[in-house]
Amino acid sequence: MICIKLEKAGDILYSDLSEVADREQIKTIQRTLGDLTITIVATGSEQKILSSKRHIQSAVTMCTKIANSIKSIESEQGNRYTIHSHNLITTHSRLQDAVESVIPERSLASAQDHAEQIIIVKTLLEEDISHAAEALLNIVKRVVDLQAQIEGFKILSGGRKLDIGEHNILKVLQNIIHPFYADLLSNNVSIKWHIDPALAELKQIKTDYKALNVILHHLLTNAVKYTKPYSCIDINFDFGELELSLSMKSIRIEQDELLKIFEMTYRGGNVPAGFAGEGVGMYVVKRAADFLHLSISVQPDYSAHNDETDGVRYCPNTFILKGLQLSS
Repeated sequence: MICIKLEKAGDILYSDLSEVADREQIKTIQRTLGDLTITIVATGSEQKILSSKRHIQSAVTMCTKIANSIKSIESEQGNRYTIHSHNLITTHSRLQDAVESVIPERSLASAQDHAEQIIIVKTLLEEDISHAAEALLNIVKRVVDLQAQIEGFKILSGGRKLDIGEHNILKVLQNIIHPFYADLLSNNVSIKWHIDPALAELKQIKTDYKALNVILHHLLTNAVKYTKPYSCIDINFDFGELELSLSMKSIRIEQDELLKIFEMTYRGGNVPAGFAGEGVGMYVVKRAADFLHLSISVQPDYSAHNDETDGVRYCPNTFILKGLQLSS
Protein backbone atom coordinates (compact mmCIF):
# COMPACT_ATOMS: atom_id res chain seq x y z
CA MET A 1 0.00 0.00 0.00
CA ILE A 2 1.13 3.54 -0.82
CA CYS A 3 -0.40 6.55 0.94
CA ILE A 4 0.34 10.25 0.66
CA LYS A 5 -0.10 13.51 2.51
CA LEU A 6 0.01 16.85 0.71
CA GLU A 7 0.55 20.06 2.68
CA LYS A 8 0.72 23.56 1.21
CA ALA A 9 1.71 26.51 3.38
CA GLY A 10 0.87 24.48 6.47
CA ASP A 11 -2.61 23.47 5.27
CA ILE A 12 -3.35 19.79 4.61
CA LEU A 13 -4.72 19.45 1.09
CA TYR A 14 -5.05 15.69 1.19
CA SER A 15 -4.05 12.82 3.45
CA ASP A 16 -4.81 9.12 3.68
CA LEU A 17 -1.94 8.29 6.08
CA SER A 18 -4.45 7.09 8.67
CA GLU A 19 -4.75 3.89 6.65
CA VAL A 20 -1.16 2.96 7.54
CA ALA A 21 -1.09 4.35 11.06
CA ASP A 22 -1.02 0.94 12.71
CA ARG A 23 1.44 -0.71 10.32
CA GLU A 24 4.84 -1.63 11.71
CA GLN A 25 6.67 -2.19 8.43
CA ILE A 26 6.61 1.14 6.59
CA LYS A 27 8.99 3.24 4.52
CA THR A 28 8.60 7.02 4.40
CA ILE A 29 10.02 9.78 2.24
CA GLN A 30 9.34 13.48 2.45
CA ARG A 31 10.06 16.22 -0.07
CA THR A 32 9.60 19.99 0.27
CA LEU A 33 9.14 22.10 -2.85
CA GLY A 34 8.62 25.75 -1.92
CA ASP A 35 5.55 25.83 0.33
CA LEU A 36 4.50 22.31 -0.72
CA THR A 37 5.41 19.34 1.48
CA ILE A 38 4.89 15.83 0.11
CA THR A 39 4.95 12.79 2.38
CA ILE A 40 4.79 9.33 0.78
CA VAL A 41 4.46 6.20 2.89
CA ALA A 42 4.75 2.64 1.57
CA THR A 43 4.03 -0.65 3.32
CA GLY A 44 4.72 -4.29 2.51
CA SER A 45 6.07 -5.10 -0.92
CA GLU A 46 5.42 -1.54 -2.12
CA GLN A 47 8.36 -0.31 -0.01
CA LYS A 48 10.79 -1.23 -2.76
CA ILE A 49 9.24 1.45 -4.98
CA LEU A 50 10.58 4.08 -2.60
CA SER A 51 14.08 2.68 -3.05
CA SER A 52 14.11 3.81 -6.67
CA LYS A 53 15.05 7.44 -7.30
CA ARG A 54 13.19 7.34 -10.62
CA HIS A 55 9.98 6.11 -8.99
CA ILE A 56 10.31 8.64 -6.20
CA GLN A 57 10.75 11.49 -8.67
CA SER A 58 7.72 10.33 -10.69
CA ALA A 59 5.62 10.12 -7.52
CA VAL A 60 6.72 13.58 -6.37
CA THR A 61 5.94 15.07 -9.79
CA MET A 62 2.49 13.49 -9.79
CA CYS A 63 1.80 14.65 -6.23
CA THR A 64 2.83 18.19 -7.16
CA LYS A 65 0.33 18.21 -10.02
CA ILE A 66 -2.41 16.88 -7.74
CA ALA A 67 -1.65 19.50 -5.07
CA ASN A 68 -1.74 22.33 -7.61
CA SER A 69 -5.03 21.02 -9.02
CA ILE A 70 -6.58 20.90 -5.55
CA LYS A 71 -5.51 24.47 -4.81
CA SER A 72 -6.81 25.63 -8.16
CA ILE A 73 -10.19 24.00 -7.52
CA GLU A 74 -10.36 25.44 -4.01
CA SER A 75 -9.51 28.90 -5.36
CA GLU A 76 -12.22 28.65 -8.02
CA GLN A 77 -14.77 27.45 -5.46
CA GLY A 78 -13.83 30.25 -3.10
CA ASN A 79 -14.25 32.83 -5.84
CA ARG A 80 -17.54 31.25 -6.87
CA TYR A 81 -18.95 31.27 -3.35
CA THR A 82 -17.69 34.81 -2.67
CA ILE A 83 -19.50 36.17 -5.73
CA HIS A 84 -22.64 34.15 -4.98
CA SER A 85 -22.63 35.34 -1.36
CA HIS A 86 -22.28 38.92 -2.60
CA ASN A 87 -25.35 38.41 -4.84
CA LEU A 88 -27.34 37.01 -1.90
CA ILE A 89 -26.40 39.97 0.29
CA THR A 90 -27.26 42.44 -2.48
CA THR A 91 -30.66 40.84 -3.07
CA HIS A 92 -31.40 40.78 0.66
CA SER A 93 -30.51 44.48 0.85
CA ARG A 94 -32.85 45.27 -2.04
CA LEU A 95 -35.59 43.29 -0.34
CA GLN A 96 -35.13 45.30 2.84
CA ASP A 97 -35.23 48.54 0.83
CA ALA A 98 -38.48 47.47 -0.84
CA VAL A 99 -40.11 46.76 2.53
CA GLU A 100 -38.75 49.98 4.01
CA SER A 101 -40.21 51.99 1.12
CA VAL A 102 -43.76 51.06 2.10
CA ILE A 103 -43.44 50.30 5.84
CA PRO A 104 -40.53 52.24 7.35
CA GLU A 105 -39.08 50.42 10.34
CA ARG A 106 -39.31 53.56 12.48
CA SER A 107 -43.08 53.73 11.88
CA LEU A 108 -43.63 50.57 13.93
CA ALA A 109 -41.39 51.58 16.82
CA SER A 110 -44.17 53.46 18.64
CA ALA A 111 -46.67 50.57 18.49
CA GLN A 112 -47.58 49.13 21.89
CA ASP A 113 -48.82 45.76 20.59
CA HIS A 114 -49.54 43.78 17.42
CA ALA A 115 -53.02 45.24 17.05
CA GLU A 116 -51.56 48.74 16.91
CA GLN A 117 -48.98 47.56 14.37
CA ILE A 118 -51.83 46.41 12.11
CA ILE A 119 -53.48 49.83 12.35
CA ILE A 120 -50.20 51.60 11.48
CA VAL A 121 -49.56 49.36 8.49
CA LYS A 122 -53.12 49.75 7.17
CA THR A 123 -52.81 53.52 7.45
CA LEU A 124 -49.50 53.52 5.58
CA LEU A 125 -50.89 51.34 2.79
CA GLU A 126 -54.03 53.45 2.39
CA GLU A 127 -52.02 56.66 2.07
CA ASP A 128 -50.86 55.64 -1.41
CA ILE A 129 -52.39 52.40 -2.67
CA SER A 130 -50.56 52.52 -6.02
CA HIS A 131 -47.18 52.96 -4.34
CA ALA A 132 -48.00 50.16 -1.90
CA ALA A 133 -48.96 47.83 -4.77
CA GLU A 134 -45.74 48.68 -6.62
CA ALA A 135 -43.68 48.07 -3.48
CA LEU A 136 -45.36 44.72 -2.79
CA LEU A 137 -44.70 43.56 -6.36
CA ASN A 138 -41.07 44.64 -5.91
CA ILE A 139 -40.93 42.60 -2.70
CA VAL A 140 -42.27 39.56 -4.60
CA LYS A 141 -39.52 40.02 -7.20
CA ARG A 142 -36.80 40.24 -4.55
CA VAL A 143 -38.13 37.16 -2.77
CA VAL A 144 -38.02 35.07 -5.97
CA ASP A 145 -34.51 36.45 -6.68
CA LEU A 146 -33.49 35.24 -3.23
CA GLN A 147 -35.11 31.84 -3.71
CA ALA A 148 -33.37 31.28 -7.06
CA GLN A 149 -30.00 32.30 -5.64
CA ILE A 150 -30.38 30.06 -2.58
CA GLU A 151 -31.34 27.07 -4.74
CA GLY A 152 -28.46 27.88 -7.10
CA PHE A 153 -26.08 27.97 -4.15
CA LYS A 154 -27.33 24.54 -3.02
CA ILE A 155 -26.67 23.14 -6.49
CA LEU A 156 -23.19 24.67 -6.66
CA SER A 157 -22.29 23.32 -3.22
CA GLY A 158 -23.42 19.80 -4.11
CA GLY A 159 -25.83 19.68 -1.18
CA ARG A 160 -28.97 19.35 -3.32
CA LYS A 161 -30.97 16.24 -4.20
CA LEU A 162 -33.45 15.91 -7.04
CA ASP A 163 -37.11 16.46 -6.15
CA ILE A 164 -39.03 15.29 -9.21
CA GLY A 165 -42.68 16.15 -9.77
CA GLU A 166 -45.17 16.55 -12.61
CA HIS A 167 -45.69 20.09 -13.90
CA ASN A 168 -47.55 22.05 -16.55
CA ILE A 169 -44.70 23.73 -18.46
CA LEU A 170 -46.80 26.79 -19.36
CA LYS A 171 -47.82 27.39 -15.74
CA VAL A 172 -44.22 26.87 -14.61
CA LEU A 173 -43.04 29.53 -17.05
CA GLN A 174 -45.85 31.93 -16.13
CA ASN A 175 -45.04 31.55 -12.42
CA ILE A 176 -41.38 32.31 -13.08
CA ILE A 177 -41.91 35.18 -15.51
CA HIS A 178 -44.56 37.30 -13.76
CA PRO A 179 -42.10 38.84 -11.23
CA PHE A 180 -40.10 40.20 -14.22
CA TYR A 181 -42.98 42.18 -15.72
CA ALA A 182 -41.90 45.50 -14.16
CA ASP A 183 -38.32 45.12 -15.46
CA LEU A 184 -39.58 44.10 -18.90
CA LEU A 185 -41.90 47.11 -18.99
CA SER A 186 -39.11 49.50 -18.01
CA ASN A 187 -37.06 48.21 -20.97
CA ASN A 188 -40.11 48.15 -23.30
CA VAL A 189 -39.68 44.41 -23.88
CA SER A 190 -42.74 42.21 -24.37
CA ILE A 191 -43.34 38.44 -24.08
CA LYS A 192 -44.85 36.38 -26.91
CA TRP A 193 -46.09 32.91 -25.99
CA HIS A 194 -46.01 29.99 -28.42
CA ILE A 195 -47.29 27.25 -26.10
CA ASP A 196 -50.73 25.66 -26.45
CA PRO A 197 -52.40 25.81 -22.97
CA ALA A 198 -54.49 22.68 -23.62
CA LEU A 199 -51.45 20.70 -24.77
CA ALA A 200 -49.42 21.92 -21.79
CA GLU A 201 -52.11 20.65 -19.42
CA LEU A 202 -52.37 17.33 -21.25
CA LYS A 203 -48.63 16.68 -21.65
CA GLN A 204 -47.05 17.59 -18.34
CA ILE A 205 -43.30 17.44 -17.82
CA LYS A 206 -41.42 15.53 -15.15
CA THR A 207 -38.77 17.68 -13.50
CA ASP A 208 -37.45 19.32 -10.34
CA TYR A 209 -39.42 22.60 -10.24
CA LYS A 210 -37.00 24.56 -8.04
CA ALA A 211 -33.94 23.54 -10.06
CA LEU A 212 -35.70 24.37 -13.34
CA ASN A 213 -36.65 27.69 -11.75
CA VAL A 214 -32.92 28.41 -11.20
CA ILE A 215 -32.27 27.94 -14.94
CA LEU A 216 -35.20 30.02 -16.15
CA HIS A 217 -34.75 32.73 -13.53
CA HIS A 218 -31.15 33.40 -14.54
CA LEU A 219 -31.99 33.18 -18.26
CA LEU A 220 -34.71 35.78 -17.78
CA THR A 221 -32.48 37.97 -15.64
CA ASN A 222 -29.99 38.06 -18.50
CA ALA A 223 -32.74 38.54 -21.07
CA VAL A 224 -34.04 41.60 -19.21
CA LYS A 225 -30.54 43.09 -19.11
CA TYR A 226 -29.37 42.30 -22.62
CA THR A 227 -32.47 42.20 -24.86
CA LYS A 228 -32.80 45.15 -27.20
CA PRO A 229 -35.32 47.75 -25.96
CA TYR A 230 -38.63 47.87 -27.85
CA SER A 231 -38.37 44.23 -28.90
CA CYS A 232 -39.87 40.95 -27.71
CA ILE A 233 -38.90 37.59 -26.22
CA ASP A 234 -40.52 34.58 -27.92
CA ILE A 235 -41.07 31.59 -25.65
CA ASN A 236 -41.76 28.21 -27.22
CA PHE A 237 -42.00 24.61 -26.03
CA ASP A 238 -41.83 21.87 -28.66
CA PHE A 239 -43.80 18.90 -27.25
CA GLY A 240 -42.40 16.61 -29.95
CA GLU A 241 -38.72 17.40 -29.48
CA LEU A 242 -39.20 18.35 -25.80
CA GLU A 243 -37.22 21.55 -26.31
CA LEU A 244 -37.79 24.82 -24.51
CA SER A 245 -36.53 27.89 -26.33
CA LEU A 246 -36.30 31.60 -25.58
CA SER A 247 -35.64 33.71 -28.67
CA MET A 248 -34.78 37.42 -28.57
CA LYS A 249 -32.72 40.11 -30.21
CA SER A 250 -30.03 40.62 -27.60
CA ILE A 251 -26.38 41.62 -27.36
CA ARG A 252 -24.40 39.77 -30.02
CA ILE A 253 -22.62 36.58 -28.92
CA GLU A 254 -19.65 35.74 -31.12
CA GLN A 255 -18.97 32.24 -32.46
CA ASP A 256 -16.02 31.70 -30.14
CA GLU A 257 -18.15 32.71 -27.11
CA LEU A 258 -20.93 30.11 -27.47
CA LEU A 259 -19.35 27.91 -24.79
CA LYS A 260 -17.46 30.62 -22.91
CA ILE A 261 -20.66 32.37 -21.79
CA PHE A 262 -21.34 29.39 -19.51
CA GLU A 263 -17.97 29.74 -17.78
CA MET A 264 -17.59 31.31 -14.35
CA THR A 265 -17.11 35.13 -14.42
CA TYR A 266 -17.09 35.29 -18.25
CA ARG A 267 -18.68 38.43 -19.72
CA GLY A 268 -19.36 38.69 -23.43
CA GLY A 269 -16.96 40.76 -25.48
CA ASN A 270 -19.81 42.89 -26.85
CA VAL A 271 -21.28 43.67 -23.42
CA PRO A 272 -20.60 47.35 -22.61
CA ALA A 273 -18.69 48.05 -19.41
CA GLY A 274 -21.65 49.92 -17.93
CA PHE A 275 -23.93 46.84 -17.95
CA ALA A 276 -24.34 45.19 -14.53
CA GLY A 277 -23.24 41.60 -13.95
CA GLU A 278 -20.36 39.47 -12.67
CA GLY A 279 -20.62 36.66 -15.24
CA VAL A 280 -22.18 34.25 -12.75
CA GLY A 281 -25.76 33.77 -13.97
CA MET A 282 -25.05 31.68 -17.07
CA TYR A 283 -22.55 29.57 -15.14
CA VAL A 284 -25.31 28.77 -12.63
CA VAL A 285 -27.65 28.00 -15.55
CA LYS A 286 -25.17 25.44 -16.89
CA ARG A 287 -24.60 23.85 -13.49
CA ALA A 288 -28.35 23.61 -12.84
CA ALA A 289 -28.89 22.12 -16.31
CA ASP A 290 -26.18 19.53 -15.62
CA PHE A 291 -27.87 18.77 -12.28
CA LEU A 292 -31.14 18.06 -14.15
CA HIS A 293 -29.31 16.09 -16.90
CA LEU A 294 -30.35 18.71 -19.46
CA SER A 295 -28.35 20.52 -22.11
CA ILE A 296 -28.34 24.28 -22.58
CA SER A 297 -27.02 26.08 -25.64
CA VAL A 298 -27.36 29.34 -27.53
CA GLN A 299 -27.85 29.64 -31.29
CA PRO A 300 -27.22 33.11 -32.76
CA ASP A 301 -28.63 33.86 -36.19
CA TYR A 302 -25.73 35.64 -37.87
CA SER A 303 -27.54 35.64 -41.22
CA ALA A 304 -30.37 37.81 -39.89
CA HIS A 305 -30.26 41.59 -39.68
CA ASN A 306 -27.75 42.62 -37.02
CA ASP A 307 -27.90 46.19 -35.83
CA GLU A 308 -26.21 48.59 -33.51
CA THR A 309 -28.03 50.92 -31.12
CA ASP A 310 -26.26 53.40 -28.85
CA GLY A 311 -22.99 51.59 -29.52
CA VAL A 312 -24.39 48.16 -28.58
CA ARG A 313 -24.35 45.37 -31.18
CA TYR A 314 -27.50 43.22 -31.26
CA CYS A 315 -28.19 39.86 -32.90
CA PRO A 316 -31.09 37.33 -32.83
CA ASN A 317 -30.19 34.74 -30.16
CA THR A 318 -32.09 31.60 -29.18
CA PHE A 319 -31.39 29.83 -25.91
CA ILE A 320 -32.40 26.18 -26.10
CA LEU A 321 -32.95 23.77 -23.20
CA LYS A 322 -33.07 20.12 -24.26
CA GLY A 323 -33.70 16.85 -22.42
CA LEU A 324 -36.92 17.51 -20.53
CA GLN A 325 -39.18 14.48 -20.14
CA LEU A 326 -42.93 14.02 -20.26
CA SER A 327 -44.61 12.41 -17.27
CA SER A 328 -45.79 8.88 -17.99
